[in-house]
Amino acid sequence: MRFAFISDIHANLPAQPHVTMIRVGYDVERAVRAIEESPLPDELADRLRRAY
Repeated sequence: MRFAFISDIHANLPAQPHVTMIRVGYDVERAVRAIEESPLPDELADRLRRAY
């Protein structure tokens, strides 16, 4: 399992913007299979496997 971050940005002007970073886990092989079964280039799946 790997982790990614999602940014939740609130820009309620004129107040200062507020950013919340949310860490979420995901199944790499499941994501790779989904990419390979989609019209996306398989190179993206390879990158995900290699973590870049």
